[in-house]
Amino acid sequence: MDYNVKKWWLEVSEATLRTRLFKQHKGMNPTLIANIVAHVQELKAERRKERIKSTVTNKTWEPLLSSARAERQTVFVMKAQLKKKLPLDQRKWDALCAYEAVITTVIEKLAALQKAGDSTPKSFVATLKQERGVTIPNEGTHWVDYVKASDRNRIAALFDGLPPPARGKTKTPFLRRISKAVHKEQRLALIKRLNGEIASAEREYEVTDDPDTHDKLNRQLDAMHRAQYELDRLPATAPLPATWHGLLNK
Repeated sequence: MDYNVKKWWLEVSEATLRTRLFKQHKGMNPTLIANIVAHVQELKAERRKERIKSTVTNKTWEPLLSSARAERQTVFVMKAQLKKKLPLDQRKWDALCAYEAVITTVIEKLAALQKAGDSTPKSFVATLKQERGVTIPNEGTHWVDYVKASDRNRIAALFDGLPPPARGKTKTPFLRRISKAVHKEQRLALIKRLNGEIASAEREYEVTDDPDTHDKLNRQLDAMHRAQYELDRLPATAPLPATWHGLLNK
């Protein structure tokens, strides 16, 4: 049955709702009141689930956004430093401004996906490939994966055309880099999943005598140990794949 749910019904406790309904509608059938209360509790439960889902989804986009914002902040600093030197190096200024514009565009797109709250980077990439045939590299685990190829090539050409700096390092745009804190968090989660799968494969190996199964498990274990090796080789600012399989493609 559909009820004309009032806003305050969702804001009070179950006991308070039942009491107030009895007081306000003395002639109302007690069974109807009980049904209304039960319906409201179901609505509250659904809303809680949606809030939890939205929060979890929101967090999956944060590493991408934080890395993009950090890179844009680096560009801000470089532009501020460049303005202090006169005459202004117009070519470098234009390259930095163009790069900043591309980063900002990507941040806006990622922030919109985060706000929508109906997909994670992994599910968004999968849906995009399935429905539109568009492939985003690296499962969309870093903000640079969402940069258009035309923008990437245009910005790279601008920076490649700059003379080498008299001091300091040459700026390389679109480096796949994350903060050490995010890398550590992702690494711990990946190690936990990888160790769990290794332990599971080893247990399965011990309880079977089938030679074909042994061969299959040996290949899996070899691959997982190679993934462990590749994980240990990565720098502390490298973004990590969602699963250990992605480590073998690096």
